Amino acid sequence: MNAAEYLAFARPLLSPPARASARGPGGPEAFFLSLPESLLDAAGAGHFLESAASSTRGLERVKLALVLADGPADLVRDARRRDAPGAAAAVRALARTLGAGYDQRVLAGVLDCLGRWELRGSLMLSLDFDRARGAFDKLSLYGYLPGPPALAALLGPFGLGGREAELRPLAGPTLAFFGVDLPPGGAAVLKFYNKTPLPDRALSGPAAEALGPLGEVAPLRDVTRLTRVGAAGAIKSYLGFARGAPLKDLARLRLFGGAQGWLGEAARAAAGARARFVGFDGGAVEVYFDRSGFGPAEDSR
Repeated sequence: MNAAEYLAFARPLLSPPARASARGPGGPEAFFLSLPESLLDAAGAGHFLESAASSTRGLERVKLALVLADGPADLVRDARRRDAPGAAAAVRALARTLGAGYDQRVLAGVLDCLGRWELRGSLMLSLDFDRARGAFDKLSLYGYLPGPPALAALLGPFGLGGREAELRPLAGPTLAFFGVDLPPGGAAVLKFYNKTPLPDRALSGPAAEALGPLGEVAPLRDVTRLTRVGAAGAIKSYLGFARGAPLKDLARLRLFGGAQGWLGEAARAAAGARARFVGFDGGAVEVYFDRSGFGPAEDSR
């Protein structure tokens, strides 16, 4: 989505007249709705926006994600875009606005790593807004690792240097990108996303069971496994569509509660949207969607 497309989806969800008038024009909703245009302007060409809905949260939290269409090989060919500082500067400014409740030390450490690696242009981000509280929720950062030797530097801000040998398999040839979750008032979490093509015989559980129904709506391409370092629970799996799947068609599946279920609400709010990924995290299901074209990387979470 471009900024206008994203705002057409998000503005009705975040600006109920009674609360908007009570909070005034400069409240957190207004700031959140100013971000799509400012983030795209700061990041420059080759970026787009997406959002998400989940079975546990529906549209209670509205996600804004800034996605890079280029893959690692594209950035290697273009040194200026590989180390373009715009997104990193925007994230630093955003973190100052969000305040000390977000782990500023870890955030600064990760951004410094991307700067040393000349990979600031790989930076992507997402920010959740809690509609009920009228407040910001989790901030997440995503970026490319230049290779396994860089793992030690990435682990430093998290105090995980002693686990480099243990975690090295997560930074191998199937690593698509790394992520960092910054929950307000909570500890930062480092994540690794490893991608393999379908069919994948190791796929199991709800994700494997969903292959058939999802594939009937649109062709599937790959599976990405998310590993949270130090966090308990099953590995999260994302099934990626080759060209996107119409959200309204997905919403009819029993997996998503049918047309009147939680995904149906998102499909009605974002007319014409297409799903890019379906994530399975324990008993929760999450769908990431966009309304414009798909870039070659299609890698944001």
